[in-house]
Amino acid sequence: MLLQRSFFCFTLMLALCAARESRAQSAPTGNAVSDPSLADAVQQLQEQVKELRSIVSDLRSESERYRAETRELREELRAAEAQMPTASKPAQVQVAQAETGEEAQAQSSTDQNTAEQDSASRLAKLEEQ
Repeated sequence: MLLQRSFFCFTLMLALCAARESRAQSAPTGNAVSDPSLADAVQQLQEQVKELRSIVSDLRSESERYRAETRELREELRAAEAQMPTASKPAQVQVAQAETGEEAQAQSSTDQNTAEQDSASRLAKLEEQ
């Protein structure tokens, strides 16, 4: 969505700049614009260019915020994954063995595998972005 929006804005800005350049080349040099409708059209184009520049600036800021947020989430995920094998897994296995024996141990192993797969899939998705 963000890429489509920025691509559209970029394309529109290029089209407006090209139109402005072609009008500037076809207009007689040194003469003031005598046609009021042409002057209005030029003024409208200039306003649109300002709006587009503002939109592009907003998109860049938004994109940078998303990148920063993604970096933070990746760091948190990596920190959580680093702590998970040393702190979380052995405690879960010991509790499971003490509570119900082999059934709890099998369930705990399944839960751990599922959690590991979820973490790996989330990390892959974040890295794709």
